Amino acid sequence: MRVGHYLPIPFRMTSPKNEKNSLREMLRSCGGLSLAIVKLGKLLSEKVPTKDKLKKDKEESEISGEGPWSEISDKVSRELPLELKGCLNYFLLFPEEFDIPARRLITLWIAEGLLRLDRDDDSPEKIVERYLMELIDRNMVQVTERKPNGKVRTCCLPVALRKLLLKAIDKVSKGQVNTTSKSSSSHQQIHWIVDHYNNTEPSNTSFNHIHGDNTDIATLQASYRKSLSFMSFDYREGSQPGDEIGNFLQRCISGRSLLLLRVLDLERVFRPQLPKVLSALVLLRYLGLRWTNLESLPSSISNLLKLQTLDVKHTYISSLPRSIWKMQRLWHMYLSESYRSRFGPRPKGVSLTDLQTLWGAFVDEKSPVKDGLDTLINLRKLGVACRRMSVQLKAVADWIEKLTYLPCLRLKSHDENNKPWNLHWKSLSDHKNLSSVYFLGRLNPPSVKEKFPENLIELTLSASKLKADPMKALGELPKLRILQLFSESYEGKKMKCLEKIFPQL
Repeated sequence: MRVGHYLPIPFRMTSPKNEKNSLREMLRSCGGLSLAIVKLGKLLSEKVPTKDKLKKDKEESEISGEGPWSEISDKVSRELPLELKGCLNYFLLFPEEFDIPARRLITLWIAEGLLRLDRDDDSPEKIVERYLMELIDRNMVQVTERKPNGKVRTCCLPVALRKLLLKAIDKVSKGQVNTTSKSSSSHQQIHWIVDHYNNTEPSNTSFNHIHGDNTDIATLQASYRKSLSFMSFDYREGSQPGDEIGNFLQRCISGRSLLLLRVLDLERVFRPQLPKVLSALVLLRYLGLRWTNLESLPSSISNLLKLQTLDVKHTYISSLPRSIWKMQRLWHMYLSESYRSRFGPRPKGVSLTDLQTLWGAFVDEKSPVKDGLDTLINLRKLGVACRRMSVQLKAVADWIEKLTYLPCLRLKSHDENNKPWNLHWKSLSDHKNLSSVYFLGRLNPPSVKEKFPENLIELTLSASKLKADPMKALGELPKLRILQLFSESYEGKKMKCLEKIFPQL
């Protein structure tokens, strides 16, 4: 339970140590539900109860089954729409008290096809984000961390609600979810394979299949022929996790199972061995390899023609296979900026026309910007790091100028020693959808006057070397809420903030 994230109890504890322990037990029994904590605080604010009174109330609550989550549990079964129930139950695939990044959850829900997305003109991400916010507003999902702009960074399922959902799901869909922390009978058709590596329960079916090597092909096919998703949370150090998962994938795919997979999420598994037969997963929509320390991708990845999300952020992958350009249905690509993930030359006649997110791309003299990256004109989120090459910097500036529908931009420029370098840019005033900008590098020209769109909400400048005081120009942006000026963003000695500027900062 993360008490620090919830509303405080509005009373002062003046009881002895043993009564404080009883109060902590009462607080723990609230299961992290903020409404229950407030209710408990109101009760205790009237009169500090005795230890016996607290114990009696706790026992009566447990006997009657009217704990703080009973009302929420009833709402789940009675009122929650079917689609939201599916989204809520999806949290059970993650380990207990696991902080789930919202970006990961949203893209997984889309890949799994949990929601109907053809209801309006919004992007799938915006529609799915609304579902997540509805679960949060209903007190069924807890926000564990927010971004500076207030959006959800990570969230989790309260432990108490998780236990209630597990009891319910065991009754209605036993065998549909299989994890390595629960036992199950063999030869069940497992739709979601979740590897919660647990060395204390080696008798589990999936545990033996993944982490053993004596399973025959017929048994694997009987168990995983209709599997839709494979997620691993095996975070052990060393090569063993990657080798075991690679062997499992090799044996299953070669035996004609796992061919219906939509999701393969191996985030934080150390160097999972991706077999060549991975290209047979032609229905795969999500390939999550973030924080895996992988050094390369197989060129056959281009056979995954329905892949929507490729996440190789925080890996050692420096060069993408040229065949990546053929993946014309790809929506989101997260690359490893620190290790200079760069594109190869674009083959004639193909381009990633549907790509909406390109984050962490690296551009240098070997990168194809003109007639390459600048063909990606439907981007909604762009993060690029450039190395000191004036021709390429200007080409990137020309490319960004064409992205008039771009809402989010991060642009960095470094020299050979990874120090901030010149950053070429053109006026963004015509980019009406642009709401978030992050610039690292010496701005050329070194002025912000009439350069940013009026809808800008968040701006970060670092090492910009501005000569003139930027406050007057930035203060006239009517919607600017977040302004961050990092080291060497301004070279002057004074900045003047007039009255009635920054109306929403």
